[in-house]
Amino acid sequence: MNRVRPLLPLALLAAVAVSLTGCDPVPAPTPAPSTASATPTTTADDDPAGSELPDDAVLVVSANVHDAAGDGLALRLVVHRSYAWDSPEGAPLAAAMTSGCAGALDESVYDGQLWSFAAIDVTATPLGPTPWPGDPAVPLEYWVTLDPTSAFLALADSGFPLQDPTVDPATPHCDRDRFIPGAGSGTLIVGFQGDTDAVDAAGHFTRWANHRYGFSTQLVAGGSSSGAAVTECTFVVTDLGASLGGGAASWVEQRDDTHCVTGTGLPEDVDS
Repeated sequence: MNRVRPLLPLALLAAVAVSLTGCDPVPAPTPAPSTASATPTTTADDDPAGSELPDDAVLVVSANVHDAAGDGLALRLVVHRSYAWDSPEGAPLAAAMTSGCAGALDESVYDGQLWSFAAIDVTATPLGPTPWPGDPAVPLEYWVTLDPTSAFLALADSGFPLQDPTVDPATPHCDRDRFIPGAGSGTLIVGFQGDTDAVDAAGHFTRWANHRYGFSTQLVAGGSSSGAAVTECTFVVTDLGASLGGGAASWVEQRDDTHCVTGTGLPEDVDS
């Protein structure tokens, strides 16, 4: 499934990484200038908060967002390593992708293209007693965009984060971007082509590092933000993540008022 990735999602939606039609892909945009150094992300076994990470975690991205009224969310995504589509760890993820795509992908594709799958845990926790952004019915402009996006990867979810509600209903569910509308937790599933441990696979479980991960509250490319400021942005690549390509010299960090995103500074793989 080839697809076009805009620099940022549709107007009235927050754009980006914790950011799914039938057009030929275009080269990935050059990442926006970062206020942080483009040096490899810090390597650690525990996240900055000191909480234990799963043994298969490769990356943690954390940030806070606050709207103009001061209401906020603590955002966190934990990227797990990828597994072969037919392995004990990867098979349930592959099955979830097949179900979520509703006919657009199946095991014959995963087998022929040597797919691996990774789970990304996503959480959004209120920072205060007032619902984000001060109203339980969160308007679309306050939705936080999640990377990775569907421009380069097939995506499935466990019910949170939510799918882009503005796309053509005919768009496959695995081809829709995901967004965080408010507090919640769930799992995002991503698939990578050519990434198993088979002899002909080029990735060998490193293709996750050819993508970007994080959050953004910017509305459109070059446009205004939702007024939700991104603060307390941190990135942690685990030792396992570093051994599988994370935090490479080509990785960059975009840390500013509207973004908390890290990952490759090169064009992203078209993995689906």
